[in-house]
Amino acid sequence: MQSEINELANLIISDIKEEALKHGSSYNEAVDYLSTKREKLHSDYKSNPVYAVQIDLITGAIQELKKEAMQLPLKGIKN
Repeated sequence: MQSEINELANLIISDIKEEALKHGSSYNEAVDYLSTKREKLHSDYKSNPVYAVQIDLITGAIQELKKEAMQLPLKGIKN
């Protein structure tokens, strides 16, 4: 059962990342978009457990976006 929950969470995180990338032209803009969304949920619904799960999923998506951005080659750097 836990593996199914993890798989579902990963699919949701993937969808959240795709949504964020549509709202920004860079990883930084996508992270900013999700950070704003997370902060709004946190300030409006911090005592609601359903929103706490959504906040955790958004946080996971932000972490994934940051990891992906770190894998990109740096432009303008000469070896």
